[in-house]
Amino acid sequence: MKRVTWLFLLVIVLLAVTVIPAGAITWGELDYDHHYVGAMIVDYTDIGYPDVGLWQMCSGTLVHERIFLTASHCTADLTADELANLYVNFDPDALNPATLRKVATAVTNPEYGWGS
Repeated sequence: MKRVTWLFLLVIVLLAVTVIPAGAITWGELDYDHHYVGAMIVDYTDIGYPDVGLWQMCSGTLVHERIFLTASHCTADLTADELANLYVNFDPDALNPATLRKVATAVTNPEYGWGS
């Protein structure tokens, strides 16, 4: 049970992620040694904020071919509309719409509590 709790401590489960090489930023330079680092993106275009468009919410790490791990505070307060328009991207250009991968399911640690 502790292992499951730990896994969901900072997790967002993505069930439709295709593995694509990622480019992290280290000291302001592209870093291609960290191939599993990606960005969590919300597309606000169709949910009433067309001027916002694609918005990078958080970063995370691909820990399995279909599981992207990020902090619970990144997913805890997302609305149903935001969850329905949630993506990840492993492209160095995180906001490149051609390389977005749709999130099938997002899970926030049920024990997460902001500031508690």
